[in-house]
Amino acid sequence: MPAKSCYAGLMSRQPQPVAVMRHSILLVDDDDRVRNALMRFLQHSKEWDLVDAVSDGASALQRAAELHPDVVLLDFWLPDGNAAVFLPRLRALDPPPLVVVLTGDSTAAIHEQAVLLGAVACLHKLLDPDDMLYELRLIRDRLSRS
Repeated sequence: MPAKSCYAGLMSRQPQPVAVMRHSILLVDDDDRVRNALMRFLQHSKEWDLVDAVSDGASALQRAAELHPDVVLLDFWLPDGNAAVFLPRLRALDPPPLVVVLTGDSTAAIHEQAVLLGAVACLHKLLDPDDMLYELRLIRDRLSRS
């Protein structure tokens, strides 16, 4: 008589979907078209919980303090200031969100300034959606490890 395996029956089960931990994200962009496109993109990806989308830095600070998002997607240039004004204030929140700066400017100086201010990444607004999702997955993975 063959020995019974402690794994008996496991191979016959249907594979179970692996749950991906979803993280919250706050979107900040003053351009309605960009904000709406990014909102649809994030909602369609089903990998992020979009907690809010706002159009200025003051609203971003208020909503981030209220909602405690894991990530803030922050447009570099806003009507009431720029990332140099808002990024340090966002990072000073408790708990501090990871901040990803969005910009339409492709100069290295803007990207370097964003990182020096504490951004975990600086992404171009016109980045291919698949590339944007890839970059956001890297950030999500960083969150999952912390």
